Amino acid sequence: MKIQTLLCALLVALSFVGCAPVNKNPLLTGNVTLDGAPLTEGNIAFADPAGGSYEGVIKDGKFSIQLPAGEKVVRILCNKVVGTVKTEESDSDPVYEQIIPEKYNIKSELKFNVSASGGAANFDLTSDK
Repeated sequence: MKIQTLLCALLVALSFVGCAPVNKNPLLTGNVTLDGAPLTEGNIAFADPAGGSYEGVIKDGKFSIQLPAGEKVVRILCNKVVGTVKTEESDSDPVYEQIIPEKYNIKSELKFNVSASGGAANFDLTSDK
């Protein structure tokens, strides 16, 4: 009886192995700098011309994201607090400004071809100074 209980428990445990969804997309890692300095924080998005967007976080100039292979349009965003404003809810709500030029986000000229094996991508951005 103990062997049957043990086998039953083992079968139940094994039935859950491999049930978690697996992201089979390649892993892309990289660095983002602005005027030679690592971007402290921000967001990076890889837009597929056929539709869909894959987004990741930039921290200390680095990002890591899994996404399908193929040509993508890259958009990079980073907001900076430039002041405060008084509102009904608060005396000092932050005011943000996008520090990345439009040519890297809203009107992005950046393109990157993600290989089937993933790899690395480095984006060295310059401000419009």
